[in-house]
Amino acid sequence: MTTEPLFLRGREVDPDSISRDLSLLHPTLVDAVSRAQELGFFLFEGYRSRERQAKLYAIGRTVPGRRVTSARPGASLHQCGLAIDLVYLKNGRWSWAETVPWKKLAEVMSREFLLTPIPTERPHFQVCNLATARAGKFRPASHDRMAAWREAIARMADRRSPAWMRNPKLPPYGWT
Repeated sequence: MTTEPLFLRGREVDPDSISRDLSLLHPTLVDAVSRAQELGFFLFEGYRSRERQAKLYAIGRTVPGRRVTSARPGASLHQCGLAIDLVYLKNGRWSWAETVPWKKLAEVMSREFLLTPIPTERPHFQVCNLATARAGKFRPASHDRMAAWREAIARMADRRSPAWMRNPKLPPYGWT
């Protein structure tokens, strides 16, 4: 039984929508989302399609608004399930306010899951950096969970995605 509020549940319905599908996330992130819920944080967005990444990248560049990402399509760890954005839930409302306990969340995510917090993007956590992901040297979970994640990502990627995103490398079993 999940403690996630109904309005936060969902699956990707089209390429432009926000995905909260845990099967498309690296197993470490799935565990991190569960732990974040204990602190009052919930998954806002995990996997992103190439189309959604392109639309987000355009904001503040060719579309009016404040820039929300520096990653072009094909360069976002969201596109291969290696990054998440979390949101704080207070009194039934989402909050990204300064008063939210971001520092505590960052400490827990870093200490317990070795996730990399990005100071300029408080809600964003990633398993590794882009170069590490391309080389397939990110922190593994159990081999079965890693294989399931890899298969899910391979189904979602399209031909325009870089090869390393379409078919993420699995570290050798037992790699640390």
